[in-house]
Amino acid sequence: MTKPALAASSRIPEKAIRQHLDRVLGSPTFQQADRLKRFLTFITLEAIAGRSDQLKEYVIGVQVFSKEESFDPRTDPIVRVQARRLRARLVRYYREEGQNEEIVIELPKGGYAPLIKRRQTNVAPRRSLGAALVSGNTVSVLTFSDHSAHGDLEYFCRGLRQEIVDSLAKIDGLRVLAWDDSAPRSPDAAMVITGAIALAIADEHPGAQVTGVDSSEEALSLARENVERAGLAVELRAGGIEAAAEGWDLVVSNPPYVAPEEIEALEPEVRDWEPRVALVGDGFQQELAGVAQTERLVLEVAPRQAAAVGHELEALGYAAVTITRDLAGKDRVVEGVRT
Repeated sequence: MTKPALAASSRIPEKAIRQHLDRVLGSPTFQQADRLKRFLTFITLEAIAGRSDQLKEYVIGVQVFSKEESFDPRTDPIVRVQARRLRARLVRYYREEGQNEEIVIELPKGGYAPLIKRRQTNVAPRRSLGAALVSGNTVSVLTFSDHSAHGDLEYFCRGLRQEIVDSLAKIDGLRVLAWDDSAPRSPDAAMVITGAIALAIADEHPGAQVTGVDSSEEALSLARENVERAGLAVELRAGGIEAAAEGWDLVVSNPPYVAPEEIEALEPEVRDWEPRVALVGDGFQQELAGVAQTERLVLEVAPRQAAAVGHELEALGYAAVTITRDLAGKDRVVEGVRT
């Protein structure tokens, strides 16, 4: 039986492969990605040992992700999800800090046996962003807007965009630019995010330090399950708006802002299922803005609050205060930047 990793790495000394693996694992790209480190270490060492043909989804689920013997890959996609994330991290590593590496570890789609090979010596040096944009080999993948009737397909839009980015990234000679215009561009920014927003931003910005804060232990428990399943690097802790005073690059919050008299007018899927404590409230945005120590503050608001919150941010010294409307055309997000 052919063993892809051994066939590719047979001319590379084991010591060199292990040293290369250590550099990859210790790189900024793999910082705070312990599950992906375990995944990459396991499949690489198994390949070196000549057991590439045994790298099956079930084996990885049990050995790497500590699943029980009853683990069923057909109903639990954890290995497939993490394999996709690992492929993306490896691509990022070799494009950035690992661009001068002589050895490359790839994880081809359709399997879990790594391909370990020497990098081609005639590969052109990495061009600057400006030079790349001049050529015709650059594709920018922007975010998809959810224009569905109920505005509830954002998850599908994000997933479709990511699939397109992943597919384009595999084309040699093509540079793919993908960012969310509403998010900060720095991959190293520290962030404090309340609620489920933390998981979304951690997914979009793997290099960011993300902290999620919530006053509900039930919400935190669910978030921890989602973090574990998604393999995201997110710190989760109980707390309130005082966490925003710790000093951050970015603070994003969607605090309660529904007035008690507005409850009955909410959509049934919100009114009947969301806890009241997560919905009803007033003045939280101004209070949070008053204590936040951050360069950029992003707040979700009720349409009736947008102007007042915007003025509050300006009074606190925030510049370039903007109000963004949601898909229904209602003022929904107020953002300010401290200079």
